[in-house]
Amino acid sequence: MILAAAAFCQDGQSVYIMRMGSGFDQYLAAQLTTGKMMRVVTDPQKADFILTDRIGEAFEAKLAELYPPEKPPVEKKDAEKKDGEKEKREPQVLPKMSTNMGGGKGTVFLVDRKTKMVTWSTFLRPKNASPEELNRTARKVVEQMKPGAGKKS
Repeated sequence: MILAAAAFCQDGQSVYIMRMGSGFDQYLAAQLTTGKMMRVVTDPQKADFILTDRIGEAFEAKLAELYPPEKPPVEKKDAEKKDGEKEKREPQVLPKMSTNMGGGKGTVFLVDRKTKMVTWSTFLRPKNASPEELNRTARKVVEQMKPGAGKKS
């Protein structure tokens, strides 16, 4: 875990922070950029990593929305359909989406965008939803992400 967090904190690495409960994502963004630890991007396409407070089906559905799979090239036969010929379509099954992506209750996960693997995580629950407490907790999360954090001397 420490090595993954250290690789994450290298210069040039960028993170997209998903919306979290009580606006915690905003406090994390401020702490990450204040310490110049890394770049926070607002365009998910430019991110190397994703910070989220939830993983599971809702997270996977949000990833599919942010990073849709590439469509295979259209075969020539399909492009040259006869006039009046109806295209057969498979029924589309929509993923079940959570109405609230926030509210992970203290967990924070760092997910590698390409591999979709959790490379680092922590659990720090704010004592309350006051701005001061959310900022303090965000600062602690960012401190734990720094290379060498958590090493026993």
